[in-house]
Amino acid sequence: MSLLSLAPTGLLRLSAIFSQSFIGDAGQIFPARFYSYFMTVLLVEDHADTRSVLGMLLNRCGCQTVTAKSLREARARLKEMPFDILISDLNLPDGDGLELVHEAKQTHKLKAIAVTGRASDEERDQGLKAGFDCYLTKPIDYQQLKESLRSP
Repeated sequence: MSLLSLAPTGLLRLSAIFSQSFIGDAGQIFPARFYSYFMTVLLVEDHADTRSVLGMLLNRCGCQTVTAKSLREARARLKEMPFDILISDLNLPDGDGLELVHEAKQTHKLKAIAVTGRASDEERDQGLKAGFDCYLTKPIDYQQLKESLRSP
Protein backbone atom coordinates (compact mmCIF):
# COMPACT_ATOMS: atom_id res chain seq x y z
CA MET A 1 0.00 0.00 0.00
CA SER A 2 1.43 3.39 -0.96
CA LEU A 3 1.07 6.53 1.09
CA LEU A 4 -1.04 8.05 -1.68
CA SER A 5 -3.71 5.37 -1.36
CA LEU A 6 -4.41 6.22 2.29
CA ALA A 7 -7.66 7.98 3.12
CA PRO A 8 -7.33 11.71 3.96
CA THR A 9 -7.59 11.00 7.69
CA GLY A 10 -4.91 8.36 7.34
CA LEU A 11 -2.64 10.90 5.70
CA LEU A 12 -3.37 13.38 8.48
CA ARG A 13 -2.51 10.81 11.10
CA LEU A 14 0.64 9.81 9.25
CA SER A 15 1.71 13.44 8.87
CA ALA A 16 1.00 14.00 12.57
CA ILE A 17 3.39 11.21 13.42
CA PHE A 18 6.15 12.51 11.16
CA SER A 19 5.75 16.19 12.12
CA GLN A 20 5.96 15.59 15.89
CA SER A 21 2.28 16.38 16.32
CA PHE A 22 0.14 14.35 18.64
CA ILE A 23 -3.15 12.53 18.32
CA GLY A 24 -5.50 13.25 21.24
CA ASP A 25 -7.77 10.86 23.10
CA ALA A 26 -10.68 11.42 20.70
CA GLY A 27 -8.49 11.10 17.60
CA GLN A 28 -7.97 14.84 17.14
CA ILE A 29 -4.53 15.99 16.02
CA PHE A 30 -2.62 18.60 18.01
CA PRO A 31 0.63 20.22 16.92
CA ALA A 32 3.49 19.91 19.40
CA ARG A 33 3.13 23.61 20.28
CA PHE A 34 -0.34 22.81 21.76
CA TYR A 35 1.48 21.38 24.75
CA SER A 36 3.19 23.81 27.09
CA TYR A 37 6.01 21.30 27.41
CA PHE A 38 7.77 18.64 25.45
CA MET A 39 9.52 16.17 27.71
CA THR A 40 11.88 13.30 27.17
CA VAL A 41 10.93 10.29 29.26
CA LEU A 42 12.85 7.15 30.12
CA LEU A 43 10.26 4.41 30.66
CA VAL A 44 11.60 1.34 32.47
CA GLU A 45 9.19 -1.60 32.40
CA ASP A 46 9.99 -5.28 31.93
CA HIS A 47 6.55 -6.39 30.69
CA ALA A 48 6.34 -5.76 26.94
CA ASP A 49 2.57 -5.12 26.80
CA THR A 50 2.65 -2.66 29.69
CA ARG A 51 5.70 -0.93 28.21
CA SER A 52 3.94 -0.60 24.86
CA VAL A 53 0.69 0.81 26.30
CA LEU A 54 2.48 3.23 28.63
CA GLY A 55 4.68 4.37 25.74
CA MET A 56 1.59 5.10 23.65
CA LEU A 57 -0.06 7.02 26.52
CA LEU A 58 3.09 9.04 27.12
CA ASN A 59 3.28 9.92 23.43
CA ARG A 60 -0.33 11.15 23.63
CA CYS A 61 0.76 13.43 26.46
CA GLY A 62 3.44 15.01 24.28
CA CYS A 63 6.40 13.04 25.56
CA GLN A 64 9.29 11.67 23.57
CA THR A 65 9.70 8.23 25.12
CA VAL A 66 12.76 5.99 25.27
CA THR A 67 12.21 2.54 26.78
CA ALA A 68 14.26 0.05 28.74
CA LYS A 69 13.23 -3.38 29.98
CA SER A 70 15.85 -3.86 32.69
CA LEU A 71 17.97 -2.03 35.22
CA ARG A 72 21.04 -2.59 33.03
CA GLU A 73 19.35 -1.07 29.96
CA ALA A 74 18.03 1.87 31.99
CA ARG A 75 21.51 2.67 33.30
CA ALA A 76 22.85 2.61 29.73
CA ARG A 77 20.07 4.94 28.47
CA LEU A 78 20.75 7.39 31.31
CA LYS A 79 24.39 7.58 30.16
CA GLU A 80 23.40 8.11 26.52
CA MET A 81 21.20 11.19 26.85
CA PRO A 82 19.47 13.52 29.33
CA PHE A 83 15.88 12.89 30.39
CA ASP A 84 13.28 15.14 31.98
CA ILE A 85 11.40 12.28 33.59
CA LEU A 86 12.17 8.73 34.71
CA ILE A 87 9.17 6.40 34.93
CA SER A 88 10.07 3.04 36.39
CA ASP A 89 8.50 -0.16 37.56
CA LEU A 90 9.93 -1.26 40.89
CA ASN A 91 10.16 -4.99 40.13
CA LEU A 92 12.75 -5.40 37.40
CA PRO A 93 14.34 -8.70 36.36
CA ASP A 94 17.87 -7.62 37.34
CA GLY A 95 17.23 -5.25 40.22
CA ASP A 96 14.90 -2.82 41.87
CA GLY A 97 13.49 0.49 40.64
CA LEU A 98 14.29 1.98 44.06
CA GLU A 99 17.98 1.42 43.35
CA LEU A 100 17.61 2.96 39.88
CA VAL A 101 15.90 6.14 41.05
CA HIS A 102 18.44 6.63 43.83
CA GLU A 103 21.30 6.39 41.31
CA ALA A 104 19.56 8.55 38.70
CA LYS A 105 18.76 11.36 41.13
CA GLN A 106 22.41 11.53 42.22
CA THR A 107 23.64 12.25 38.69
CA HIS A 108 20.63 13.77 36.87
CA LYS A 109 18.12 16.52 37.53
CA LEU A 110 14.89 14.76 36.65
CA LYS A 111 11.44 13.97 37.93
CA ALA A 112 10.83 10.35 38.86
CA ILE A 113 7.51 8.49 38.76
CA ALA A 114 7.07 4.98 40.15
CA VAL A 115 4.66 2.68 38.31
CA THR A 116 4.20 -0.46 40.36
CA GLY A 117 1.97 -3.16 41.76
CA ARG A 118 3.38 -2.49 45.24
CA ALA A 119 0.41 -0.80 46.83
CA SER A 120 1.02 -0.72 50.60
CA ASP A 121 1.59 2.55 52.44
CA GLU A 122 4.96 1.30 53.66
CA GLU A 123 6.13 0.53 50.11
CA ARG A 124 4.85 3.91 48.92
CA ASP A 125 6.84 5.65 51.66
CA GLN A 126 9.96 3.65 50.70
CA GLY A 127 9.52 4.73 47.07
CA LEU A 128 9.16 8.40 47.96
CA LYS A 129 12.17 8.24 50.32
CA ALA A 130 14.25 6.60 47.57
CA GLY A 131 13.61 9.60 45.31
CA PHE A 132 10.36 9.06 43.44
CA ASP A 133 8.34 12.27 43.17
CA CYS A 134 5.09 10.46 42.32
CA TYR A 135 3.99 6.91 43.12
CA LEU A 136 1.34 5.33 40.87
CA THR A 137 0.00 1.83 41.43
CA LYS A 138 -1.09 -0.51 38.66
CA PRO A 139 -3.46 -0.50 36.94
CA ILE A 140 -2.52 3.05 35.98
CA ASP A 141 -5.25 5.64 35.56
CA TYR A 142 -4.56 7.80 32.48
CA GLN A 143 -5.69 11.00 34.23
CA GLN A 144 -3.34 10.30 37.15
CA LEU A 145 -0.51 9.72 34.71
CA LYS A 146 -1.16 13.05 32.96
CA GLU A 147 -1.40 14.89 36.28
CA SER A 148 1.85 13.36 37.53
CA LEU A 149 3.62 14.44 34.32
CA ARG A 150 2.39 18.02 34.70
CA SER A 151 2.91 18.41 38.44
CA PRO A 152 6.03 20.32 39.50
